[in-house]
Amino acid sequence: MIKIIIDLLSLLWNKEIDKETFLKSFKSRTGCDLTEDFLNENIEKSIDKKDGEMIDFLIQLGFIIGFSKKSIPVLCKLLMNNIHHKHEDIARILETLKDPLSVESLYEASQEQYDYLDYDDTYQFARKCIKALSAIGNIHAVEKLNLLTKNAIPEISNYAKKELLKF
Repeated sequence: MIKIIIDLLSLLWNKEIDKETFLKSFKSRTGCDLTEDFLNENIEKSIDKKDGEMIDFLIQLGFIIGFSKKSIPVLCKLLMNNIHHKHEDIARILETLKDPLSVESLYEASQEQYDYLDYDDTYQFARKCIKALSAIGNIHAVEKLNLLTKNAIPEISNYAKKELLKF
């Protein structure tokens, strides 16, 4: 299925097809409708199989059709899973969804150091998690931001302090 996804995404990115044609082609080539339920089910299967490459592509497909709050559990699970490379994208999705159910995962993830992000000495992944906590803005999220102001890494602490100024 990865080959089909890559081929169709390439056509879409190169503007050789539009979104509607992409979705029709996806269904005709895979036999499946590209829905959020399809994504969530296949993300769960990919987690079980430890197939990070497939997860990366499924998240890209999610940007095409969109994620809603019903994807929060699987997105939170992915945020704490190190088999893929879409942590920053997931944090950004959770920021737009602003669901209180993601607070704990965002807080925990903000302190993770994933190997593939070793180059990032400005802690942009942590910053995205902190921005998502700020977007949620409930008391639990603000408590987590306060905890992050005490983080030993100055950049993370400063990002949290900056977001707290908004409250």
